[in-house]
Amino acid sequence: ASKATVEKFLARGHSVGIAVGGEAESLLAQNGRDALVLHNRKGFVRLALRYGAPLVPTYTFGNNDAFHVSRTLLLPLRELLQRRLKLSIPIFWGQWGGPLPRKRPLATVVGRPIAVPGPAQVGGEVDEALVDRVHSEYVAAVRRLFEDYKEAAGYGDASLEVLSASEPAGVKKKQ
Repeated sequence: ASKATVEKFLARGHSVGIAVGGEAESLLAQNGRDALVLHNRKGFVRLALRYGAPLVPTYTFGNNDAFHVSRTLLLPLRELLQRRLKLSIPIFWGQWGGPLPRKRPLATVVGRPIAVPGPAQVGGEVDEALVDRVHSEYVAAVRRLFEDYKEAAGYGDASLEVLSASEPAGVKKKQ
C-alpha cells in the first residue's frame, strides 16, 4: 500500500501492518541467516507518532528458510531496479524447485505494544529526536523478542543482525 493509503487508515483509527524491511530485505534474504533491514528505517515510526498508533514488535523464525533466494542471478540489475524504482524482484524457489515454500517450521512471536505519545496535531510533523528514541526502543524490543524466543523456536545458536538497506548481506550462516 502507498504511504497515503496507510495514512488514511491510521487517520481513521485503524491498525496497519507494515513490512519494514521491504524490498531491500527481500534481496538480502539468505537461508540460515536471521537479518532484518531495520537500522535506517524510521518512516514507520514517524507514521506511528503522527497518528498516535502503537508499534507492535514481531519476528518470524524460519522465514528465510522457507525459500531459497538467489544471491547472484541478475543481482546488479535487481539492485538497480530496487534503488531506482523501489521494485524488488527476488529470484526464489521452494519445495521441489517450484514456487511452494519448503517444509520448514515457522514461529511468529509478538511483543507488547509500544505506546507512543499522542500527536500534537494528527498528521503533523514530529520531532526527529523522538523518532530516534522510539525507533531505538522498537529495535531493542525486536532484539529482545528474538533472544527470548529463539531457543523455543529451534534457533538457539542463532543471532539477529539488524542491517541498513545499503549494507552488504554478508555470508553468515546459522550454526
